[in-house]
Amino acid sequence: MSSRRHATAGENEIWFPHGLVGLPGLTQFSLHRVEIDGPFSILQSEERDAMRFPLIDPLLIRPDYEVILSPEELCELGIAERRDLAVYAMLHVPSDASGITVNLRAPILISSTKRIGMQIIPKSNSLSVSASLAQELRREEAEVLL
Repeated sequence: MSSRRHATAGENEIWFPHGLVGLPGLTQFSLHRVEIDGPFSILQSEERDAMRFPLIDPLLIRPDYEVILSPEELCELGIAERRDLAVYAMLHVPSDASGITVNLRAPILISSTKRIGMQIIPKSNSLSVSASLAQELRREEAEVLL
């Protein structure tokens, strides 16, 4: 780990004991807000500089978004109370920003107190792995108008 990243990571460090889906060997990450009041964060691998994942709170896209965790998952994350859990959805940002998609199927969960993370694929979740962010936002706006 470079001293530059180590000096800035500190309280942003997150340990993923099982890595991310498809990347089990990467376990050390840091989480950074893109803008203080903005909706986006970046999950940065501390082991591979090129591995950066843009994230968003799925509740901003779907207010009814819910993740149901097993007792084992809660224990592994060290979650005592629901407020200690941050939930994120990973974004895919192609060169044409109008094609941004969001993975609502495999949320990233982070214990805000223990700084432990995991990505899960809930069995009961029928949401898309690549939902269009623009369409999801339009759907949400339409539901608010109803």
